[in-house]
Amino acid sequence: MSEIEDLFNKSKEFMDNKDYNSAIDILNKIIDLEPANQKAYVELGHAQGNLKQYDDALNSFERALAILENSDALTGQGLVYYYMDNLEDAITSFTKSLDYNHEDTQAAYYLSR
Repeated sequence: MSEIEDLFNKSKEFMDNKDYNSAIDILNKIIDLEPANQKAYVELGHAQGNLKQYDDALNSFERALAILENSDALTGQGLVYYYMDNLEDAITSFTKSLDYNHEDTQAAYYLSR
């Protein structure tokens, strides 16, 4: 197993235990090692969102989208907008996410709300 995989596993453990600050530390280490690791930015955005650090989370999802626009990053971005009560941008993100992945149940759920 590579160092990056080990770090992702460790960050997942922290996320599962709701230790988001520790997960953020690990994800930032991954980004230091691989600055273009889109998955790390997506997971970082989720951890920051769980801590209600919405501006930081939005920045992380925007960085992820700059690497690759896909449903994971768009749904994460939509969630941040949703919890910031920016429903217009949330709808846009969720709709784009569904364009990439018609089976994105999380985007569909929040879009219906």
